[in-house]
Amino acid sequence: VVKAYKAAIQQTLDILFLRGGTDFITSSDCVSRDSADRTLIAWDYQSTAKVSNQIYHCDFSLDGAILASGSSTGSAHFYDYQSTRVLHAIRAHSQPCLCVSQHPVLPATAATCDWAGEIKIWH
Repeated sequence: VVKAYKAAIQQTLDILFLRGGTDFITSSDCVSRDSADRTLIAWDYQSTAKVSNQIYHCDFSLDGAILASGSSTGSAHFYDYQSTRVLHAIRAHSQPCLCVSQHPVLPATAATCDWAGEIKIWH
């Protein structure tokens, strides 16, 4: 073992290294009053520090260039992965936007969903 990370929540279900290997994201099955803001945690590989635990379910484009994420404000955000620059943000829902998924074939097409179970397709 060369490094150890402690999430301090329930079990970790999955780990995804981001391109470049300097960060990774973990998912957990934390069930509590505020579970939506603790489902995913971003970590800095070198320091073992949590970068953020305010990530809602996110998705990468097939080429890995764009990261899409929901937010507690109901918006969907699209970022350039290399520069971390915001490419676009849309007001998707009146409740927290829990998931953003980019279509694997149709360019500039994404789906979003919120706590109420509302699903929207965007183009």
